[in-house]
Formats: sequence, structure tokens, C-alpha cells
Amino acid sequence: PPAAPPPVPVPPEVQASVQATQSVIAAAQPLLDRDMSEAEADAIAASEGLTLVRAPGNISGLKHVTVVPNSDCWRAAVWDGTARHGTVYLGLYRSKWCAALVAARRDKLTHRDAAASASAASASREARKTTVRQAMGEAMEASRSLADGYMGEAEADAIAASEGLTLQRAPGNLSGLKHVTPGPYPDTFHASVWDGTRMGHLGRFRSKWAAALAVARAEKLAREAALEAGVEQPRSPTADAAA
Repeated sequence: PPAAPPPVPVPPEVQASVQATQSVIAAAQPLLDRDMSEAEADAIAASEGLTLVRAPGNISGLKHVTVVPNSDCWRAAVWDGTARHGTVYLGLYRSKWCAALVAARRDKLTHRDAAASASAASASREARKTTVRQAMGEAMEASRSLADGYMGEAEADAIAASEGLTLQRAPGNLSGLKHVTPGPYPDTFHASVWDGTRMGHLGRFRSKWAAALAVARAEKLAREAALEAGVEQPRSPTADAAA
């Protein structure tokens, strides 16, 4: 028989969502058939740092709580963007206040995970920017000797090849080269690289080919530094848009 296909990896955020839901549902088992008053539910919620959000437009009068037709049960469900269908169902409860309490607990975990994810993303962005700026500084030092000298296409390509680099062409740019733009004066070209949030200036060059060589060196240094630091490598927009 044909070999079974390899399992599809589950993204970490989906794993976290499933674990959060399972933990909330497990803790909510004593509440399934329990009667609970509004005052009691509000008191428990306050002790856990939660708020039971009222929703006058709902039949239940509570956010994330809906009535089950032809029954005396209330369904708790919250929205989670990492879930397959978006909505996470948390069970059926005899008391709408129990359902609201369970939904508030799960909602809190959703916001906590979102905040943690945003914080991690911000830290990663800052790490990328620091990595690229350090690489830019090294590239600027290495390219100082190129700033005022003339360099032709063949010479630049030969130097790039000897360093394991490729000078990337960008026909849509005025210079015809990625991240190289003509300066305001004749025979001046500006080189820049993407640091994850913006274009960072590498310097001004007399030859556009020297500028392209500086760009290629900076991008290589940035990739190597990012790999060594264990952070995501900066990915620039398309050459035409970024240059």
C-alpha cells in the first residue's frame, strides 16, 4: 500500500489555542449543571480579574452566551482567530451566568496570548533592526574606499562573484539596480537596505555599481548576523518598491 503522507505540522498558535480551550472546559465541569445567580457570577469574575460583559441585544443579555432552542441550556462560545472556523465552543450550561463566566475565562486567555504574541513580534522586530543596523555599519566601513572611485559593471560583478554575492538588477528602478537610487547631483547614487521597518541609508557613491556592491555586502552581513543571533532574517519589499 502507498505510504501515508507525513502529518501536517500544527502552528504553535493553534496548539496554544487548543490547550487554552481544553484547560477552560476542564475547569468548567462543575459549572455545567450548577445554578448561579448574577451576583455570584459577578463576584467570582471579579475575584479572577474578569468582567462579565452585558449585551442587551442578545437574548441572553450577555456577550458570548446564546440560548439553545427548545431547551433550558445556554451555549458559551468565543471568537478565536486561530481556530479553524473562528468560533470556539465551550459547552452547554444550565445557568447563563455560568456560561458567561466560562466564556470570560477563555476570552481572557485569548487576549493574553494575543498580547504575548504582539510582544514577541515587537521584540523580534527590534532584534532584526539592531542586527541590520550593525550590518549596515560594517558594510559602510567596508565600502568607504568605493565611495569616490569609479567602478564599471564588469568590475563590480567580478568583485561580487569573488565574495559570493550577486548584484541584483531592478529594471523598474531609475538606476536599474536594487536599492540604488540616483542622487540629486550628477554622478551620485544612494545605497540603502531594508531593516525590517524602513530603508536605512548606506552612503553616497560616485558609481551606481559601487553602490550596488555596498548593498549586496550589507544584505549578506545582515543575513549572517540574523542567522547567528537566531532571529528572523529581514525581508525587504519588492526591489522596485523598496529602492
